[in-house]
Amino acid sequence: MKFIEYLNTPIVVFQGGLGNQLSQWSFAHSISGSKYFSIDPLHKMSEIQSRNFELEEIFRNCDHIKKDKSGKLSVAKTRVFFHLLDRMWEYKSLRFFVEIFGYFREDPRIDQGQSSKAPNSIRYAKGYFQKQKNVESIFDSVRKEIIPLVDRILPGIRQKFDLASNYTVVHVRRGDYEAAEFTPTIIGTLSDEYFVRGMHGLDSSKLILLTENREDVTDLVIKLNPLLVLDRLDTTPWETLTLMYGASFLLGCNSSLSWWGARLCSARGGQVWLPSQWSHWKNINATDYHFPACNIADVYWTQDSLET
Repeated sequence: MKFIEYLNTPIVVFQGGLGNQLSQWSFAHSISGSKYFSIDPLHKMSEIQSRNFELEEIFRNCDHIKKDKSGKLSVAKTRVFFHLLDRMWEYKSLRFFVEIFGYFREDPRIDQGQSSKAPNSIRYAKGYFQKQKNVESIFDSVRKEIIPLVDRILPGIRQKFDLASNYTVVHVRRGDYEAAEFTPTIIGTLSDEYFVRGMHGLDSSKLILLTENREDVTDLVIKLNPLLVLDRLDTTPWETLTLMYGASFLLGCNSSLSWWGARLCSARGGQVWLPSQWSHWKNINATDYHFPACNIADVYWTQDSLET
């Protein structure tokens, strides 16, 4: 009976960076309803996507995450069973059988292997879950758990970098997007032209450029002349998200962290822009990332990222 009880508690795999993890956490809310969900932390899709688990504080205050008697996060006890199903799912002839047990695989890229439809009762979910319609349906609920955290971080960030209340953010995602083993079948890298044109007409007097590695944006820094350039050595993922949240204007990129920064910034009253296409190959439905209040910026791609 205990196994059946555990089996009926949805498990969601958490992987990728903070933006991915927030989308997975949001999806977990949508499938658990008023009940609990369990986690399978950091089940990596590939080594280049290895990231830290970023949701400890969120989970401590989340009433939907299953916890043990001491109040610690409860890692799903049926993970081994579902890891077996996960390996079996790789064989197309076995997928129907695997999905009978409530296994669900989702990828934003329509040309990647994934479940054709969600089972009536999802018991194990692995993927990225970034479809706008699904996220929006649960956004008000998850926002109430995220906002108190970023509101606590924001004053310290402003003091740390001597920021006024009104500033503009450009978020640039490169680095692993340009890795040879990552780029060809993923999405492509937005060029400097995208950011320069996207900034046209916006207030650049207090411009902050956020990126993972400042070496990747050397030319863009010369073109935009930002007040600050901050990379992962300067800010944590939560601080990066908070800087986007607190901006008056935000130009985002094709990154799940950009999406969450834009969605939270918009909810706070900021003006946000996201790219018109999420992938050069159009294997991702861009409308899955567009919400009513966001503005759409024309895309321009780096030539290197288009070579396959």
